[in-house]
Amino acid sequence: MTQIMCDVARRITTQQQLAIAADRIAFCYLCGETLPARKPGWKKHLSREHVVPRSILGAGATGAFPIVLWVHRTCDAAKKEQGDYCLTILQRFSVPPYPITRRDVRTMNLRPDLLFTKNDAIPVLTGIGGTIDATWPWVRGLHAVLYAEFLPHDSQRLTFAPVPACSPERREDLERRERFGPLLRQLLRRAMSLNKFDRVRAWGGALRYDCCWVRNLHDCRVLCVWQLETPRVREWSRGVLGAENERPWHGLYFAQSFPPQASVFESEDFVTNSEARRLPWVLQRRTAHRRRRR
Repeated sequence: MTQIMCDVARRITTQQQLAIAADRIAFCYLCGETLPARKPGWKKHLSREHVVPRSILGAGATGAFPIVLWVHRTCDAAKKEQGDYCLTILQRFSVPPYPITRRDVRTMNLRPDLLFTKNDAIPVLTGIGGTIDATWPWVRGLHAVLYAEFLPHDSQRLTFAPVPACSPERREDLERRERFGPLLRQLLRRAMSLNKFDRVRAWGGALRYDCCWVRNLHDCRVLCVWQLETPRVREWSRGVLGAENERPWHGLYFAQSFPPQASVFESEDFVTNSEARRLPWVLQRRTAHRRRRR
């Protein structure tokens, strides 16, 4: 596909801009199928779905607006079953006054643990890998809002929670993943300093999604680096990692091509950012290349 570029970044920060963006979306962002034409009875099998659940947003300031999109009712029900409830309980578990029950903890199957590294002991939650992945529909919805483009559920991706967490079988990979996350956030900060990022802002500024697009320098694959601020997410992270290491939801995903009007972090932008040049996928490919030459 032809790459489409523009000089003006995609910024959706007002209720009017969000309404216009939502009207452009002619498909269910959860399944990708076209929504019915807007004629009498068109809403019969549809729901207005909060991309980020109200249970996560909490009470909003006066004039706060959520991100709501039309989806199929069956898709909406499946999304809620897949993890929105568990994410809500997880955040309550992590932020005072901890308003949860024993049943909630059993539902979550939480296993607090410590991961010992060469220099530190990292507090970690295991048993919640599937729950963390429940944020993926949020990112897919925000992608649809920004670019009016469907992002498939099975897109290759990597998601980092505000606290170190993984599924039990991925515990040994956690130390490497924890080194990777800060590099992603640094890359995005660099893109933001160059005004090469896209944004959705809602709920009185308490919900903020920032992202930039990058072409992998070694295999030319297109990927998006993102971070998502939700209410009280910083308090959750700070309570575990401390103020100096607090972080929002963040991660990356791959796509077939750059979306229309996406803000792209060009290859020359890496030159002035030594940290970004040390991204793990670059190091791994260079190491593999050296081994082949030997």
